[in-house]
Amino acid sequence: MKMLRNAFGCACHAPLFHVLIFTRFAAVVSKSLDIHPESLLPAPPAGRRLLVELAPSTLSVVLWDNQLQSPVAAESFNGQIGKAEDRQVIMDQSRLLAFNDLQTLVISAFPNIVPIPSYLYNPASAIQQQQLLYGEQDRLYTDGDLLQDHDMLLSWQMPATVHQFFVNRFKVLQIRHLVSGLIKSHTSNTSANGNIVVYGSRVWILLWQDSQLLIAKSVEVGHPDDLSYNLLNICRQFSVEPVQTQWHISGMVEQDSPLWAAVSRFFAQVSEMPSNVSLHKDIPGYYFAHLF
Repeated sequence: MKMLRNAFGCACHAPLFHVLIFTRFAAVVSKSLDIHPESLLPAPPAGRRLLVELAPSTLSVVLWDNQLQSPVAAESFNGQIGKAEDRQVIMDQSRLLAFNDLQTLVISAFPNIVPIPSYLYNPASAIQQQQLLYGEQDRLYTDGDLLQDHDMLLSWQMPATVHQFFVNRFKVLQIRHLVSGLIKSHTSNTSANGNIVVYGSRVWILLWQDSQLLIAKSVEVGHPDDLSYNLLNICRQFSVEPVQTQWHISGMVEQDSPLWAAVSRFFAQVSEMPSNVSLHKDIPGYYFAHLF
């Protein structure tokens, strides 16, 4: 937890941030981000929508105003999202998730993904390929995102109980994977460049070369140097020079955190992921840059 506290350095910026620990049925959930509660006044459902991003141990919610074309409120929780008791604690404490009549987009950052050529895709084969790559795992829901410009379908999995929870909770629901969104939004670039998206101790890494995606990988980071070693190994695997690789970081990690310092120690070109939207003057835009 020490690394997570360092990564969430802004948690001390009261009153915008509140760090609370809730215990119920042996569940431990921390609420690490709570921005703009004054934005939770009643509003027509058509005027707002929810963005929910899920990872194995984090859940963040962003309230988007369609008229302003910007986020107006956000919450973030740490907990075991696959556990029913942790989800219930989060639901009890979240004000944004109470808006279950809003159009809701869930962004999944769970680790199981398989790219499949679109002409080969069918649901049964997607499940088989997931099992070949990750082993047989019970109680998983399998779906996919069609990426027409790439003639590909990105098959993904998430815990079936988590999927059913959101299906039952929200009236207008769409689910897609984080990697699909990053592929769609990636701009052409002739140099080696990559995305690092931080979800607590779970980190997504995407590496591009000449506008081609070389790898998309989710890694568990027990120590900041674990991330650096993974990045170096990926560069070595694809014969990419670390000194020539530009990494863009997003997610709730501070630039003075040990995680950021570990990456900068081995790579000269490390910067925050650019963002065209801002939530609050005290909130770094790169926190949620991968969502927009």
